[in-house]
Amino acid sequence: MAVISVTANQDHIGVTYFRGLFPQKVQEILFLISRLVMLAFSAFMIVSSYQLMVDASNINIPILDIPRSYVYASMVFTFVGTTIVLVYQIISFIKTRDMGDETDDLGDDI
Repeated sequence: MAVISVTANQDHIGVTYFRGLFPQKVQEILFLISRLVMLAFSAFMIVSSYQLMVDASNINIPILDIPRSYVYASMVFTFVGTTIVLVYQIISFIKTRDMGDETDDLGDDI
């Protein structure tokens, strides 16, 4: 859930600070590139964590006697949520050219 929160609220201070050092047009390009890279990573993690979940389905946690895949399923859900947030941010950026700075974060109303 922390990954989704950081992505939605753009709390990665170092990236935001570094991007702010450039002119507006370059900031927009860097914003879009960063979201596309994050989207590719998230998609890769969905596939990898799903494979890990499937591979661990026959291994039980000794004390609880439940499949270990339940633990790894949380990774799948986390990166699906992150992907949804990233797709929303990319579409929103393409429509409005708004990078969603601190004043317009996804999830502020929650």
